[in-house]
Amino acid sequence: MKVQLQPGTMRLRVDEAELATLLDDGALSLVLDNADAVLWSCEVSLDAAIGEVALETRPPSRWRVRLPAQAVIGYAATLPRRDALEFVSANTGSSAHALRCIAFEVDVRDSMRVRGAARRSERQAASG
Repeated sequence: MKVQLQPGTMRLRVDEAELATLLDDGALSLVLDNADAVLWSCEVSLDAAIGEVALETRPPSRWRVRLPAQAVIGYAATLPRRDALEFVSANTGSSAHALRCIAFEVDVRDSMRVRGAARRSERQAASG
């Protein structure tokens, strides 16, 4: 999983194997540590009980992003695609750098490699 932070936006990018883990296990995590302690961590999980994204932070630098399960499952069914599944954050503040959008996406090149041939076969079967 890759996490990209820019003013106002958090982008979560996974590959097909990580998507499968998220869909099967309901969670992924990225941990940066040194020999003594965790420096930063981010857990991404699916939650069937929510309809919008939820971001929780715990000191010192532990983040948890809960994504609506149905939205992610629906998005995954349409892969491969270039665009992200975007959520407007309910946890926005008033500063110019407040988090306004959390984008979840699956690497399109990996999706094409894994799903592309299957999608082409489905289209050919439907048209033929």
